[in-house]
Amino acid sequence: MKRISTMIIALFLVAIYTNTNAQTYIWGGPGDKNSEFDGGLNDWTTEGFTADNACANPQPNDDAAWEWSANGATKGAITGSNGRPVIESPSINNGAAVFDSDFKDNDGKRNNDGGGKAPIHQLGYLTSPSFSCKDHNTVVVRFNHARINFYSDFYLDVSIDGGNLWERIDLNGDEFTTGRIQYAFNRNDPKTVEVIDISSIAANQEDVKIRFTICGNYYYWVIDDVYVMEQVEDNLVLGDCFYPTTNYARPSMSLSNDTAYFACFVANVGTADNAEVTVQAAILDVDANQIVWSTEKKEAIAAGDTLKVIFDEFYLTANLDENKVYGIVYRINNQDYNTTDNLYARAMIINDGEEYQKLDKTLSPNVGYRPRTAQSYAFGLPFQTGTLGGDYIVTSIESGIVTSAAGLTDPDNVLEAYLLEFNTNDPYFNNEDFFNAEILTIDADNDFYNVVGYGVKAFTEGVENWNLFEIPMENDVDPDLPLRLKADKLYMVALHVVQAGSDNIWVLFSLNQTEMHNYQTIFPQAQLSYLTYNDDAGWRGAFGNVNTPPYCTVALKYDPVATKAPELPETSVQVSPNPASDRMIVDYNFKEATSGELVLTTNDGKVINRRSLNKTQSGHETYDVTQYPSGQYMMHIKTEIGYKTVPVVIQK
Repeated sequence: MKRISTMIIALFLVAIYTNTNAQTYIWGGPGDKNSEFDGGLNDWTTEGFTADNACANPQPNDDAAWEWSANGATKGAITGSNGRPVIESPSINNGAAVFDSDFKDNDGKRNNDGGGKAPIHQLGYLTSPSFSCKDHNTVVVRFNHARINFYSDFYLDVSIDGGNLWERIDLNGDEFTTGRIQYAFNRNDPKTVEVIDISSIAANQEDVKIRFTICGNYYYWVIDDVYVMEQVEDNLVLGDCFYPTTNYARPSMSLSNDTAYFACFVANVGTADNAEVTVQAAILDVDANQIVWSTEKKEAIAAGDTLKVIFDEFYLTANLDENKVYGIVYRINNQDYNTTDNLYARAMIINDGEEYQKLDKTLSPNVGYRPRTAQSYAFGLPFQTGTLGGDYIVTSIESGIVTSAAGLTDPDNVLEAYLLEFNTNDPYFNNEDFFNAEILTIDADNDFYNVVGYGVKAFTEGVENWNLFEIPMENDVDPDLPLRLKADKLYMVALHVVQAGSDNIWVLFSLNQTEMHNYQTIFPQAQLSYLTYNDDAGWRGAFGNVNTPPYCTVALKYDPVATKAPELPETSVQVSPNPASDRMIVDYNFKEATSGELVLTTNDGKVINRRSLNKTQSGHETYDVTQYPSGQYMMHIKTEIGYKTVPVVIQK
């Protein structure tokens, strides 16, 4: 992934301009041992305390203090990084400051809550040496940090009298606002950089200190590369950017009619107004080294302002090819003193093989949605059907849970699954009303969707912790009919835990942050699947972590609706080799350009691959079949001008 991201950035760097204006460092800077925590905390001082729930009545405890880590790793039982850094700062190779609340509470041991040397709540201060801001009219603090939070509180404190009195700046939210700038997609991104404007406190003061304060209640905060600088005149920052498709790796069958919208935040953290800022978004074909699609918008941004830029143009993801690596890129194309924060790129892969399917899934123990009340739902897997959507029947939904041993033996504990059919096929449906709604029960009458499918699985029916299981689905409108999808509709799955007691049952979340990228923190309307709903808290991300959607897949059976189109000629479709062991190629040559789809199924109709054809007359599709078990399969070709089914044998 790192190599791919580097390639994407290299492709787009050509047209970014650089200003040679030098940055004025008031204290520290690149290469400074204190700034980089080079070899230790150096001249920083630390204080640690054990405190009550409000971090009041602190009692000194050196084990509750900030510590130095040679590589920014964490060691807690829940969020331990196994010796790997959790932060991607420029100088991470020479160390970072770490507050590992998780480890301090449990000593890195499972089921040892409160058994560590500094049980929660901990109160930790990391205080800089004194420095002068005399003759500096603007002062900002810039630092890299990485954090994952349960119920901790984070602050930057500033003193102008050598540490006697402190003025506090709250860093607990995830806002991208004036005076506080984050260069990251979300709060858990290891690349996160923040710039905090402390001019109103520290400008022209001679005895200034800064202090990082945490009231620790799980999990961690890691800080590195702390610089105190002057603001420059021309300084634009690209902030949170919307990742326009749902998954980093996704199958082509999920693309269908999905529409990729693009938006981002841009902040002017310089001292000068900018009358015209050019912001661009693009999709790159990394392998071909070329831009597939791009758009731009010009905006005026006054000094100190932050602007959300929503691009007018969008892209239909059905036009992307399978088995290719693409880059999603945003950039500010303006003269600027620092261009390193003017570009952000992420990879996306359209992949029908095991990289997407994750047949060897590793389910992390610290991700899941934990219902607090009976009215709690996790929404997953939004998908849009195309014109041939009516050819598919939903047979089951796969998910998983984790709970206590007692939770698995209570016959009243079940996981319900609902298939929702929305009234509009637009991902930008009336989201404001929907998100402001109070959901008392998922199948109540509403203006947005109908419940068309339902399934339930009791935990006593062979369910095991951390293992996936299937929930058979039935037609909720007419139980005598199969649960058939409709053409050109938007669907979504809702998961709901019903529990008799307070067994703390979690619905599993899947895949790690490398494979799942979505940023609903700033644009929730297009990332509906990654929110949970609780009637005591409303809509929220799972544990505030927007990179962990609930694990949920839908099993489909191919049952094509009969049409008047004739069977295609024998020569129009050829599959070779057949039998196939590693690679299979489908060549097609129709009498005229047509649209349709290629659907690979098991012998009993279970869909394992679907690819669309869009006004094409001839071509070929290549399939990697190494991940499929040996056996007989069916390749179905259905177009506007005809259909054909070819038996396929896969043998290893």
